[in-house]
Formats: sequence, structure tokens, C-alpha cells
Amino acid sequence: MSIVLIFGFLLSIGILAVTVLVIVGILNNNSIDNNNKIFWIAMILLFNLLGLIVYLLVNDKNVLK
Repeated sequence: MSIVLIFGFLLSIGILAVTVLVIVGILNNNSIDNNNKIFWIAMILLFNLLGLIVYLLVNDKNVLK
């Protein structure tokens, strides 16, 4: 098996794990109203890596604590 294939697989699993953590963090964050929660979750699901980066830059708290 190629090292590039293994690296790509591990990178994909890592991005999926961060995506799930961020979405759970959004759902558990009471300071965000429901409309904004729907917006951020849709942005993360539609623009996976870009949506994660933008949310983590814009959000004032670290959701990965």
C-alpha cells in the first residue's frame, strides 16, 4: 500500500474528527442563537475544510477545548 494513500486516509479521518467536534461544539454553545447554528453547520457541511477554518477564525472561543 502506498504511503500517500495511507497519509490521505489519515488526513481524511482527522478532518472528519475535527468536523464532528466543531459541529458538536456549535450545538452545545448556548451563546449562538438557533439561526446562526443552522448557518454555521450548513457552511461547515457545504464547504468542509474552508467552513471549518472560517468558523474557527471568526468564533471568539476555542471550540476544541
